[in-house]
Amino acid sequence: MGYTATWDGKITVRRDAAHVDPILEKYSGLGSNGTYAIGNDQYLYFGSGGENYRDDEWYAFLGEITPFTKEGEVEFAGEDNTFWCFRFDRKTGRWRELNGHVEYDETDREVVIHPRDEEMRAMAADLLAKSCGKSAADVLLTDEFFGAVFEDVRATSDYEKGNYNEDDVRLAIGRVLVHMADAARLGREMNKSNV
Repeated sequence: MGYTATWDGKITVRRDAAHVDPILEKYSGLGSNGTYAIGNDQYLYFGSGGENYRDDEWYAFLGEITPFTKEGEVEFAGEDNTFWCFRFDRKTGRWRELNGHVEYDETDREVVIHPRDEEMRAMAADLLAKSCGKSAADVLLTDEFFGAVFEDVRATSDYEKGNYNEDDVRLAIGRVLVHMADAARLGREMNKSNV
């Protein structure tokens, strides 16, 4: 029996089919969910799981894809509740393996919505209404969607100091929508394979 793990992530590489495609074919067992090319970049999406996780295969793949990599991160959860990820370090041009764990705080806390959060929600609603119409914005802007946008803005801007702007929110909405589209596409593909 092999080690059971699940993984999910995205790697952005320089668009170079002559070199990248053979690497993807060689390591097809890593659960590539497809690639998308936009401009000079190619986005590689991964998501899989089962008894087929092997460190040596991931190390070899990342070693071969490194010369073409611009950014990337693949997160893993193991059968023994271990968590780790491979993250590309743009400064050094190398992959780093990071290990982590999940801790749950048993203290009860009251969740307080900061006025800035409501301001960001209004900004997100306005941006969505301008780009896809008010009725579509009303459908999209659920608590779950806004929560994802909020977490993205917190992770990618200086939110804690109140330093975020409309562009930060616009980019976060774009990333969340891309993630939602990828999840929907993956769901459709899984449904097709189960039929």
